[in-house]
Amino acid sequence: MEAMDQLLVACHAQTLNLFVESFLKMVQKLLESTDPQLQILATQSVSNNLNELTLILLNSIFYPINFK
Repeated sequence: MEAMDQLLVACHAQTLNLFVESFLKMVQKLLESTDPQLQILATQSVSNNLNELTLILLNSIFYPINFK
């Protein structure tokens, strides 16, 4: 989780949509876990990276990449 947190903070590119999707899927799996420590870890990771996630997602909405 810590490595993914650092990668998310370091990158703000539009090409990270797949990374964001993978990150959110991983967070979902951790939240669905029966282990409270994993649930806390997922919550902290999203909380720590909320600004970066928002910027990436907004960039992808307002400045979509057109592959032609």
